[in-house]
Amino acid sequence: MGRRRKSRSIKAKSAERLRDPGPDEGGRYSPSPWALQHGHTVETAPRDLRATPDSSFPKRIATQRIIDRYRAHGHLEHREWQAANALWSLWCHAGLEAKVTSGYEPVTMGGTSNQDHKIAKRLDGAMAFLEAMRAVPYRSQGAVRAVVVQDWTASQWARGRGYTGRDSERLGLTRLRSGLQALAAHLGY
Repeated sequence: MGRRRKSRSIKAKSAERLRDPGPDEGGRYSPSPWALQHGHTVETAPRDLRATPDSSFPKRIATQRIIDRYRAHGHLEHREWQAANALWSLWCHAGLEAKVTSGYEPVTMGGTSNQDHKIAKRLDGAMAFLEAMRAVPYRSQGAVRAVVVQDWTASQWARGRGYTGRDSERLGLTRLRSGLQALAAHLGY
């Protein structure tokens, strides 16, 4: 019993180190080996964005979202990916994305501030999002929303509809692509 527990503890520690190795010798953080090992694409910023000549280049993982991975693996064309990003930005302009942190606005006591401009901006964003979703065929709307907005895989969406195995992968991607093609045509990509 003690040997198994110790083995599990060692595996857990090494897995944690692999996920987040911390800063390197120079104090810089880079993408973790776990992210690099699992097929993520790491992009380095161009040289002209360097703060100082001796600074290291900032890096970011370019395939964090499912839609980005589908494009990187060749499942989507560039125009379909552009349409998905446009739909995501409309969702964010409507203020519907999940909030991870609080706002920077100070908490004040007293009279109410005028929130009309914020409400109008969000309503405009919501109307633009609904207009774009109307261009997507009804049978594809669920797949497009699940992949682009909720960041699910297409097969995960199809399994939720009762399809199993390879059918879920095939149907999910088929519905996603047809929806994004219609959206791309609507947006003029």
